Amino acid sequence: NDSAAVSLPTMTSHQFHYMASLFLTFVTTFGLGLFVMSRARGRALHRVFGYYSLAIAGWSLMQGVLNFVPDQDQAVLLARVCHIAIILIPALFLHFTWKLLEDPSLRRLVILNYVVCAGFLMIVPLPVFIPSVSVRPYLRGDFFHGLYTDTGPLYGWHVLWFVVLASYGLLLL
Repeated sequence: NDSAAVSLPTMTSHQFHYMASLFLTFVTTFGLGLFVMSRARGRALHRVFGYYSLAIAGWSLMQGVLNFVPDQDQAVLLARVCHIAIILIPALFLHFTWKLLEDPSLRRLVILNYVVCAGFLMIVPLPVFIPSVSVRPYLRGDFFHGLYTDTGPLYGWHVLWFVVLASYGLLLL
């Protein structure tokens, strides 16, 4: 096995609370997504909100699990899979906003953002997006370490798209 072992210090109380919040976010958003989707079958607004909630749940779960992955190769794979959910979040949020506001003028923008989303999904497996993960402190000082996703040169474009799209969706609301 060519995979490098990842060695994390013993979990501190700070890290426990961080991990607990990720898993609580997973449980609540997953439950909310399933509940909303089960109550309003056939309604696009509820279906899109359910998918949006499930994407957030997936992000939270995988981010929490990432700190328990035993080797570098598995950690990189999980970080990339986690980003599938992360990439879907802003596109689903704008889609939900469009359905909520019932604004036909947003239709083309929603479609365009799913195309952008597909483009980001295609580069997720590539090192230009996520080349590796590394152990670093979450906060200043060295009392709280965890695995961080190292970013490639195209990752910044994803962050910019995420912030702009989420901000625009909030502005519309």
